[in-house]
Amino acid sequence: MQHATTNDVSNRTTLETLYDAFAQGDVETMKATLTDDIEWRVNGPAPVAGTYRGQEAVFAFFPRMMAQYEGTLQVDVVAVLADDHHGLVRVAERAECPGDGLAYSGVHVWDFRAGSCSRFESYYDDTYAEFWSARSSSAEPAYS
Repeated sequence: MQHATTNDVSNRTTLETLYDAFAQGDVETMKATLTDDIEWRVNGPAPVAGTYRGQEAVFAFFPRMMAQYEGTLQVDVVAVLADDHHGLVRVAERAECPGDGLAYSGVHVWDFRAGSCSRFESYYDDTYAEFWSARSSSAEPAYS
């Protein structure tokens, strides 16, 4: 059995800080947790799916993401695991818009470099995929 190292604890704290900042809309704290060259990958059929490179692209992505949910997206952290190089965050997400609303679960996968988040990738359940697949004909092209 491995014991937690200092990096494990600080990387977990980095993720907790990031998600707290997201919930509060604290962009400066969010930026402080990410490397300048962060790679951000959103999987699935959502209109904002794609790969975003660098903080400028990532922070341009957030308003687009929130717009597709008409500003109602809520991300609840269920569990956080982290070691020296990687992190996993189990999430429950919900939004009141568009239409009848949406609730789904997923996993966010993180890589760390020098104590900051250097890579993000999202994976969501079938509810998410079915919701956005049903709307794909009206979706704008993905950003990449």
